[in-house]
Amino acid sequence: MGFPGLRPSFFATMDVDAILPEVEMAAIDADTSFWEAIEFLLLHASLDSNSMEELLESARIPDIPEIHEAYRQNRAWLQELVSNKPS
Repeated sequence: MGFPGLRPSFFATMDVDAILPEVEMAAIDADTSFWEAIEFLLLHASLDSNSMEELLESARIPDIPEIHEAYRQNRAWLQELVSNKPS
């Protein structure tokens, strides 16, 4: 990371973050391949409704209204997807 003496925990994160340029958001929103990939992964992962609920409950959402609303909408989509996936 460019800083000497960092603790090993700095390199052992399980977080997934993205920095998206605002000028490209319309193109990013119009590209469904990201959501199709998420759907594919969830449908093929050994993840049940209870496990998904635990993950969603442990999510830390920044205190920004737009992000809270996006999380609420996508949380419902994820829950429905995992609940209705074929066994």
